Amino acid sequence: MTEAQKELLPKELLFRLYAKGGRVNVKETAKMGFLAKVFVLFKALKKRVIIIVEDDANGMDEEEYFKWKKLTSKQNYSQDNAGKLITEAQFVLGNKELCDTYGRLNYLSNSAAYNYLSKSKNKDSIKSDDYIRNQNYVCRFINHYDSQKKKIVMETGLTMAEWITLTYLYDGLEKLGKVLYTEKFKYSYNSSSTKIKVSFGTLQIKGFITKHGTGKGCKLQITALGRERVNSILHKYVTNC
Repeated sequence: MTEAQKELLPKELLFRLYAKGGRVNVKETAKMGFLAKVFVLFKALKKRVIIIVEDDANGMDEEEYFKWKKLTSKQNYSQDNAGKLITEAQFVLGNKELCDTYGRLNYLSNSAAYNYLSKSKNKDSIKSDDYIRNQNYVCRFINHYDSQKKKIVMETGLTMAEWITLTYLYDGLEKLGKVLYTEKFKYSYNSSSTKIKVSFGTLQIKGFITKHGTGKGCKLQITALGRERVNSILHKYVTNC
């Protein structure tokens, strides 16, 4: 939004749109009411607003709507005429098919002006540059991590079963050991249920985890030493991609 556009808005509304440093205040704009958003769209961004109310009996179909829209586009919608919006039928009746069509289009991709205010996510729209960049990073991360697995085993003194057990416990919560080999890593290519169960004992001996109980009821929790070990491995072999 340009400085000239900002000057058209009340200070109270402008403070809700922008945080310190001139950045868009995403949290506050998401809370803005419908009328406030419409006001910004019309007053500052010079957008026409047409609200279609569903009325399957008397509403326009697609062909009638586009004919009406073509006629209204020839009228003058300046700020001086803003008060005539309602009398000039900016609230229109549309049949169910027309409303469903625009409802779907709105869901797929909001207009640039409305998206500017709400920062809504275009879930089913064409993928954005950010999405592609994120996907590229995910693929790069997978390739890098997979290429480092053998080095992790060779250079850290941990087996792959020990390593994935430590990463699963990294959040510091006490967890049931059986979850690792019956659910979480049941189909892991890099280990097996036997190796994972063996890792519980070896990691405890190394001081990386604490183990309480036996069998399927045993509970595991990472120690400070274990978290430090994971951090050093992540920094050297995993996150530097």
